Amino acid sequence: MSRYVRNTRRWPRALIAVLLIGGAMLPASAEASIGAGVGASPIALAQPGHAGGTYSLPGLYVVNTGTVTTGYVVRVHRLSPGHQKVLPAAWVTIERNNFTLRPHRSMVVPLRLRLPAGATPGSYLSNLVASTAVPHHHGGTTLGAAAATKLELAIAGQGSSTPWLRIGLAVAALMVAAAIAAAVRRSGIRLRVERH
Repeated sequence: MSRYVRNTRRWPRALIAVLLIGGAMLPASAEASIGAGVGASPIALAQPGHAGGTYSLPGLYVVNTGTVTTGYVVRVHRLSPGHQKVLPAAWVTIERNNFTLRPHRSMVVPLRLRLPAGATPGSYLSNLVASTAVPHHHGGTTLGAAAATKLELAIAGQGSSTPWLRIGLAVAALMVAAAIAAAVRRSGIRLRVERH
């Protein structure tokens, strides 16, 4: 009988020890966080682009600001207000996507821009959004954190896209004028200018 009483007294102490150990582990898991950060400067095409052209854009800097290894997805989505046309997501190729970063690690995501032949001249604006992809218990994904920066570009009009054509036409006009002057000299025709 005394042995049974002694065991029942030990069992609550063991239970208390398990609860204390479990309680000590809870704050560590509660402090785990997920986060996303991107470079502060807008991503922009340095010079106006031309319809039908392909360009390399500056890369998007993405950093894991959280304390756990996290997956990231980058997408093009207009968030910023402005009078500029919406830059279609189909024009931008994100050359590395669905990647994983350890805590406080970063990477630069390469970007490529392909303007369609019929692109309308003007200013365009959208955003590059880097989101954390957190696995969901039901098989999908849910967004846990996101950060965004602007994506800006201008498409030149046809008049401004051909400066060399204008220079070439000017040179051709000078050559035609010189040829006409040489032909007049050879023909012996003399022009006389009289002042009254």
